[in-house]
Amino acid sequence: MNAPALDSRDLYDGAGKWKAFAAIAISFTTMVMSMSMVFVALSAIAADYGVTLRAVTWVVIAQALTISALMMPMGRFADIVGRKKVHLIGLILFAGGAIFTAFAPTFGILIVARVVMAVGNSMGQSVGMAMVISVFPSNERGKAIGSQTTAVAVGGASGPIIAGLVLQVMPWEALFLMLVAPISIAFIAGYFILDEDRVSQRTADRGKSPTFDWIGAFLSAAAIILLGLFDN
Repeated sequence: MNAPALDSRDLYDGAGKWKAFAAIAISFTTMVMSMSMVFVALSAIAADYGVTLRAVTWVVIAQALTISALMMPMGRFADIVGRKKVHLIGLILFAGGAIFTAFAPTFGILIVARVVMAVGNSMGQSVGMAMVISVFPSNERGKAIGSQTTAVAVGGASGPIIAGLVLQVMPWEALFLMLVAPISIAFIAGYFILDEDRVSQRTADRGKSPTFDWIGAFLSAAAIILLGLFDN
């Protein structure tokens, strides 16, 4: 999933860093927006599937548990295979999960679709901040973090507003289908603009073979899921 080779020094000089930031920020804003806007649609989803409001909260819980459980493992996975690859695969899963959610025939399948969507979300969020920092020079790290935080804030604040407006004239399924457009733009921009070696901060030493701690990843994910289930 690497775009044609470009010189990353030229790519991120001047306005290039902001183009790279925009490619990442679009996906980050959309993913965070998807998390906040679903709260507005819970009653409509419950009515559509004939489930209780208590049961429909699993639309949110399943997503939150999946993202929390996979954030750290996905970050390590990205260190091994490349942040750009993980980012782009995450966008595909997120978009596929959104479409799957909109057309889910049963409530059980809807929850599965939300988990798929959350896996993609966790992949994007696990590498987003690191990629933004990598495309800015070290003396502008504060600007990079501040810009990414702003993108997150915009997504969180705009989600309920957009959801409220959309639900006035369209069914709840439209909320998930409309996420595909910005995610598609983010995928295309990320594919052509982001440079794997730069955003992954690859070094010249490629002789080492990094390993993935499967046991640690499983234990940490299981602990987070169990604690979440216990609280609920």
